[in-house]
Formats: sequence, structure tokens, C-alpha cells
Amino acid sequence: MPKTFRYLARQYQQTGESGLPIVTFVAKATDISQWAGVPRKAEEVGRGTYTGFQRALDEERTEQIKDFFDDPKNISPTAIVVAFREGTCTVEPLAAELATQLHSGQEPGELVWISFELEDMGSRTLQQLLEEFLDSARRRVAGEDQSNPDDTESRPPESVEPGSENEFVVHDSHLKAFVKWLEEALAAVRDGRALPGGVSENEVQGTLEAMLSPAMLVDGQHRVFGGQMHGEATSFCVCALLNAPWEEQVFQFVVINQQSQGIEGSFLSAIVSSSLTQAEVRDLETRLKSAGVNVLVAELMDRVSNDGTSPFYRMVKFGVVGETGWLPYTGLKQLALRWWSIGGSDFDRVVGPACSGTSRQEKIADWRNRRWWDYFSAFWGAMRARYEPTPQGEIALWSDRNSQLLRVVTLQTMQGLFLHWMKYSQRTFNSNIDAFKADVGSWAQCFPHAFFREPWNGATLPKDRAKLKDALDRLVENPEFKFRNSRLFQDRSSS
Repeated sequence: MPKTFRYLARQYQQTGESGLPIVTFVAKATDISQWAGVPRKAEEVGRGTYTGFQRALDEERTEQIKDFFDDPKNISPTAIVVAFREGTCTVEPLAAELATQLHSGQEPGELVWISFELEDMGSRTLQQLLEEFLDSARRRVAGEDQSNPDDTESRPPESVEPGSENEFVVHDSHLKAFVKWLEEALAAVRDGRALPGGVSENEVQGTLEAMLSPAMLVDGQHRVFGGQMHGEATSFCVCALLNAPWEEQVFQFVVINQQSQGIEGSFLSAIVSSSLTQAEVRDLETRLKSAGVNVLVAELMDRVSNDGTSPFYRMVKFGVVGETGWLPYTGLKQLALRWWSIGGSDFDRVVGPACSGTSRQEKIADWRNRRWWDYFSAFWGAMRARYEPTPQGEIALWSDRNSQLLRVVTLQTMQGLFLHWMKYSQRTFNSNIDAFKADVGSWAQCFPHAFFREPWNGATLPKDRAKLKDALDRLVENPEFKFRNSRLFQDRSSS
């Protein structure tokens, strides 16, 4: 027996012009997962290819969403996007008197009942599913034959560089091969033979059931299945396209996913640090983590950029309007995390003696709670003092946005070199911060201002960074080293 679903919805035209009508309503995740198929893109099956467009379901992500909903405070107000296949649902206006009572006259569209039936797929044989799907697929292939898809000379040139993050290249259609394979599969099923290519019948049946569902799930599959795992009560707002042909469904998926921009970690950090107090961050930490927000990084970068004692105060570029920072967020994040996460033998030999606690665990906790920041800011504070204006009239490298000292590659290399030098010269962090800063200042005397003023050849690519490290290493070993003779200044192969 078919199962009937019926929802109170609002139907409207988004722009008031031509285009598919949209309806919005509320449905349980357990129901959506029944009537909205997920046309997942799959690899070749025999000599054919599944024709879906959705990404494969990420079980780990689904579990994370389920855990997110397990916190009773958490909600996801974003709509699930589905597209109803042509002829699968019925839309009926509410009775005129009731519609008049419920409609204020200010909302666009009209209140309607949307209803549709869900066939019991389990009662349908693979042969029936193949026949139904092939009926529509053959019509699409017939239309493709008229369009002469092999006329490659008529195609416009690609406007995006291959391999770029915005690349979207239309390749030859696999639909013909898929239809041909399905026809062979249908013949095999009718004759009682195994499917071509050794493909399992259950795999094909599951795919066809999804493709023949009343609606296709265009966006939000992980939220639907995560909500379903959470329980019967989980519901979502549904934004549905009515009578959407297959190509419209694919178009909507591409537009939604290609045009949307994920929030960068830098912007997340800026949001957390500028929108929440420390007390609020602590209160929301569990919820933020379950939503995928890296609270630790947000806190570290808030301190690096916004703490008035930070050597990098207001120098970090978060990607927000009106900011004055220019140093790349990602590079400074790696700089701070490297310091905060010092572990292993580096911690035991170099850092641990300066930390409070009787056990290694207590010392690490002390380091990561606050002491890392004391030494991070002391190290870079000493470096800033070293390269500020001097009585000798040296150029202020620290405040010069074009300074080679303030390139991320330079900062990371010098910090790593210092920690390496401390370890292998068997030195430890002085528990007296002023004494530690004096040690850093003495070490930094190895690198004259001119080293960061004169043009370098390379040091931006991984293979070139070795030039920078080698030149710095040799200056530490011998401050009288003629650095202009190093490959960093002389090698022209990468310029």
C-alpha cells in the first residue's frame, strides 16, 4: 500500500516571474529520509555510470550532526532543499474562507496543501524499477542525440584555469553508457542471468529506488540523516521546487554548492573573538566544538592580534571589513600553534624546566594555560625590539609592511631555528622572563638588519625555504659569515 504524506505549505514564485514554483513546509527528518532520494554520484558500474550528483554520505559527519542535536540547546534553522519530480505531488489551495482568515495580505504566495504518495519500494522488483527508470532515461538520451554533443568545436573555451579551486569543467555525458548498461541489466534480469560486470542487484535496486523517489534531496543530506539518527522529533524547514526536471535539480545543486562560500577559519576566529566574551566562549565551548568551530585557535588568535602586549597587536589579517592587519592569518596561526603545542623531547629538555608543577602533565597544563603566551610574546617582543629603529639609524623593519623580516616564511623559519638551537645547544627557557628576553636578544644579534633589507632570490616555495634556513643557520654558527655569498642572495635559478 502506498503511504500518503500531506503538509500545510506556502507556495510562491520567488521573483514573481517565470520559473519553478517554490513551496515551504516543515517535515520530520524521519519522513524526509523516506520520500527524498539521494542521487549520489558514484563510480562506474560495469560499463555504465550512476547519474547522481550528490556527494557520498560521510558517516562521520552524520554522526557529528547527530551529536550536535543531542545537545538540547542546539538547532539548525537552515532549510533542507528538495526537488519534486514532475507529476509526483499534488498542490491544493486551502478552502477560500480558511485561507482568507490565515492570510494577512502581506505575505507573498498562497497557503496550500501539498500531498504525494510513496510507493512501497520493497514490494517492487528490480525489473519493475529498471523498466520505470529506463522509460524516462531513454527520452533524455533521445534528446541528447539531437543536440550533437560530439561537436566539440562548437563548445566555448574554458574560462577557468584547470585545477583552480573554482574550476567547473563540463565533461562528456555518461548517460548513454548508463542507459545501455541498464538495458543490458534489464535483459539479464528477464533471462534470470547475473547483472553485467558482476554488479550486485541490491546495489542497483537501492540506486534506482533513490532516483524514483517523489523528491530528490538537493542540499542537506547530512543534516537529514544526522537528525534522523537523533530521533523522531527532529524536524526541518523544507524548501521544495515543484515539478523539477532532472537538469534543474543538477543546476540547483551546482549553484548552491559552487556559489556558496564556506566560512574561513580566520573569519570564524574573528567572529568568536569579536562577538563573544571569554565567559561566553567558555559557556558555549562544547556547543561550538560540536558545530565544528575550533575554539582553541580562535582564542589563540584573539590573543595574538588583540592583546595589547602582543608583538603582533593589530597586525593579523582576519578578512573582516575595516581591519588594518596585513599578516596572513594562516601563517600566524601556525606560528602560535607551534609554540603552544611544543611537546615531546622539545618540551622536556627546553620548556619544562620553566613550568610549574611536579609532574610532566602538570607542567604541560601550566604551559598551555598561560605560560606559552608569556614566552611567545617575550620571544617576539625581543625580536621586535631588535628590529625597531636604533640609535645607529637602522630602518625599522618590524613596522615595515614590505619588510622581508615580516614575511610568514621568515617568521616561521626563525622561530623554528631558535627552538632547534635551544634544544641542540642544551639550553632551557629561563624562568625569569626578562632574562629569557635577553637571551633571545643576544641570539638575534646574529642577524644584521641588512640581511632582511637586501633582495632575496626565492624562499617562497618549499624547495627555496632551505636557502633561507641555510643562510640563517650559518649566521648562527658564525656571525661574521658573508651572508651575501649564500644561495639565498646569489642563486638566480628560482627568480
